Amino acid sequence: MQKKWRQYWLFQAIGWGGVALINTFFAFSFAKLTEDFLWRLLVTIAVGLLVSHLMREFINRLGILQKTLNKQVF
Repeated sequence: MQKKWRQYWLFQAIGWGGVALINTFFAFSFAKLTEDFLWRLLVTIAVGLLVSHLMREFINRLGILQKTLNKQVF
């Protein structure tokens, strides 16, 4: 079980780290890299982590992935 959690958080870090890196690159490229930008990026990542974690819990508790594809889509 611990291996799954480690993998889960590794993928979260890779995904949200990529989001931060891409946004920072474009902010730097367009000379928009300000303190305000960094705060907004931090809030975006924090909310994104929270929402993706809650969505994972919701999917697991309802057993959505164990249902047929038609029921998953509905």
